[in-house]
Amino acid sequence: MFGRVQQRAGKDWLPTPVRALAQVLIRLKAGDQAVAETFGSLAWAKGASDGERGILDGNVEGFKKHDQVWKDFEIQATGAVVYAGLENDFSIPRAREILCKIQTNAFNRLDPDAGMTGIYLDPVLAMANHSCMPSAFVSFDQRNAVLRAWRDIKEGDEITICYVDVTLPNKAARQEALKLYHFECRCPRCKDDLDVYQACQIDPALPLNSLSIQPDLEKLRNPPIDRSKVSKEQLDAIYEAWKTLPTTEGRSEAEHMKIARKRWEICKPLVEARMWAIEPLTTTIMQLAVCWQLSFKMVVYALPLLCFVSTECDPFKVVTPFLPWRIKGIVTIVQMLALTAELTASGALARRCDHEGLVGTLATADQVTMCEGLLRLVMKQGGDSNTGGWHVLKQAKAMLEDIEKLPGRETETAMLRVWEKDPEDPEASAFFHDQVIKPITTLASLAPEILEDKLGSKK
Repeated sequence: MFGRVQQRAGKDWLPTPVRALAQVLIRLKAGDQAVAETFGSLAWAKGASDGERGILDGNVEGFKKHDQVWKDFEIQATGAVVYAGLENDFSIPRAREILCKIQTNAFNRLDPDAGMTGIYLDPVLAMANHSCMPSAFVSFDQRNAVLRAWRDIKEGDEITICYVDVTLPNKAARQEALKLYHFECRCPRCKDDLDVYQACQIDPALPLNSLSIQPDLEKLRNPPIDRSKVSKEQLDAIYEAWKTLPTTEGRSEAEHMKIARKRWEICKPLVEARMWAIEPLTTTIMQLAVCWQLSFKMVVYALPLLCFVSTECDPFKVVTPFLPWRIKGIVTIVQMLALTAELTASGALARRCDHEGLVGTLATADQVTMCEGLLRLVMKQGGDSNTGGWHVLKQAKAMLEDIEKLPGRETETAMLRVWEKDPEDPEASAFFHDQVIKPITTLASLAPEILEDKLGSKK
């Protein structure tokens, strides 16, 4: 049985939902009242018709409509019962129903770097309804879940969360991801099939970006895109064509570049329309930036791409600036600036990069002040939350402490501290814009030229 479950999952270990189900069954047998109230009584789990079914709904009838899924659930439920040594204690059909409840109501416990590391289930959080334009989101601090507002929420407003990746490119992709939950989303974004630019324009969180790496609210409200260049049908065709290409995971740099050039050609209509935040163009750029971060030859070129994604893509896709996605993007830029600052100081920058605009921008910028300013922005956006255990914030705090120890930076640090305390202070605000935002914007502006040079048809 263990082997059959492994084969279905394609892993060398039991799938996380199977292990979660085994834990639920063990706790039910041990008499855990909270688990019984949530999933169903021990008598019901053993097969009794009159037992309490628990407060969670498992959408069992919906899962039954998908034959292969239903068969897989039977294998997984059997595996959990056998794995836990409870063959004589629980009904397999009821174990499968509990698995349905887990699959419907649990949250993926995501590590920002490693992906899914477990699942989290809280019966109260599970009651939150879905919206592709949610008012809140769930983040994790070690073993604790934190429900944070996505924007201002008035008393009496419904608190909604997004059950799927909020950055999915179109209604069809989001509805496909929502099949697990057996309902059709009718939120404002899905009702009118809005793209990320249209959704951003009506998002109540948009004004929060005045304190972000992209503070140009007018640009967010009226993006400089040309919709006449590409239709919705073309957008869908681009996305489908892009998905047919090989993934870049585990590829060499040379192989990645070959795939990236094909991706770039497919995305050309989006490039011409300047619709950088529409998938799959953003992912094409971001994955190339990650590849270049690990390349001795191309590492300097990763910086403008990261700046571009953080200023021209992410603010439209993920409007709220203090979401983990966007905070991590800023920290990654700081890490790259720390490297380019060393290359600049040693004189090695020009030997590693032949782009005059990029070399010139970094040579004239105060890269240490840029790092400090961005880190203070990160701490201001995320440091006052209940996610202090998140390793990205810990890393940002440690880097900021290191910069504060550098000699001869008293004036710059004092000005940035004034800005951190009061971002609207005229002198401090001007300093932050000139020393941090302006060079980031300049670096980002170089990305389209670099991308075309490295990926365009001439290559």
